[in-house]
Parts: sequence; C-alpha cells; structure tokens
Amino acid sequence: TLFPYTTLFRSDPQYYIDFPSCGVEPAYAEVMMDIRLLAKCYQTAADCSSAREYQSVLTFLCSTLQRLLSLPMPVMDLGNLEATFVTQACRHALIVHVFAQWSGHQPDPALMVSNARHDLQTACRTLMNLGSRNPLLLWLMAVGGVGAIGTPERKWFVGHMAVLMSDFGISTWLGLRDALKRIIWHEFQDEKTHKVLWEEIALIVDNNVGTTGTGQDGKTLGLSDWDEIGRASCRERV
Repeated sequence: TLFPYTTLFRSDPQYYIDFPSCGVEPAYAEVMMDIRLLAKCYQTAADCSSAREYQSVLTFLCSTLQRLLSLPMPVMDLGNLEATFVTQACRHALIVHVFAQWSGHQPDPALMVSNARHDLQTACRTLMNLGSRNPLLLWLMAVGGVGAIGTPERKWFVGHMAVLMSDFGISTWLGLRDALKRIIWHEFQDEKTHKVLWEEIALIVDNNVGTTGTGQDGKTLGLSDWDEIGRASCRERV
C-alpha cells in the first residue's frame, strides 16, 4: 500500500484534529486527510524505496489535487455560516499550501495561488468577524501568511495570528509548530517558512502588545487595531 500507516493516522483523534468536527464538509475533509497523510509519510523523494513507489506518490498527489479542484464550492448554509466559510477557507488554503511549491514551473499555478490566497484572506476575515475560534483557524492563517510572503497581505496575516495565538494560549514557536502539526504539516517544506513567520509575529507582539494583549497605551487591541498595525508595518517597509 502507498501509506503503510494510514489506519494509524486515521484513527488517532487524540492527536490529530478531526476535520469534520471542525465543520469541514466530508468531501473536503477526505482530501485534507489524504494531503495530511502524504505530508506525514513522504518528505522528499529519498523517502521512497524505489522509482515505482515515487511514481505512485506523485500519482496519488496529482489525483488528490484533481479531486480538490473538481469539488464544487461549498453551498452557503445560513444556519451554519461558520462551517460554510471554514470549508471555503480550507479549499483555498489547500491550493496555496500545495500548489505554491510549483510556482515558476510550467504550467505555472502562480495566478491560481494568488487568487486562492486573496480568497483565503476574505474567508478568514469573515470567520473572525463571526467570532470564530475554530481549531483550524490558526493553520488557515499560517498558510495564508506563508503564502503571502513579499506582499502587503503578509502583515495582515501576521497581526491577526498574534491575536489568535493569544486566544489559543500559544506563546512560543514550539507551541505554534505543535498546533500546526496536528492539522497538516510537511516538515521539509514547512519548518523554515513557518519559523520565519513566527519571528515576524513575535516582533509585532513585542513592539505593540504585552502578555495581556494590550497596547502600549494599556488599551485592549481588537481586530481593527491589528488591521492598522499591519498597514503601518507595510508603510514602514515601503
């Protein structure tokens, strides 16, 4: 079999986040599970014991991505808006997380990745406006932040991640990494990029807030404040 430990990873709810319980629609949850398994079992081509196994891994990845892109956009459920936007955000995040690695190669997915990143930001903003503290939200924001490197949107993701980490009780790089590993984590691909993201988060927190989540003037910082912090940081870089 392609994944010798598939059963183990599928049946360990005590460690791995269960996607359906977070509101992700079943079809999208299945794709996320497959990408999680792929990222866990295969870091580089060296993890394959043969050319045949490597080909099987690539075939599995391509078929999984084909399934992702062929799935219809989640239908708006007015009775459960959070679940709708969580599923939408997961779709966009998966595109950014996987396809961004192939940007610059033909056929170049850069435009699709850029559009997905903007849609991911919109979905995340909606979730936060709904007051969501979904367990997947931190991963969604991290994917957006890493994917937005070199763009003005980077600071938006960084600033709002600082608020989320405080809400989730995370204050260290190891705490953030462990939280992301429970969702989807590709060690070879994600370690360096997410460490840089964490350093930017820590810098903004140190400059603007203390451990109580208040600004230098002692007032509590809300989402609109973090939007302004992000815009100000972008202006400083220009």
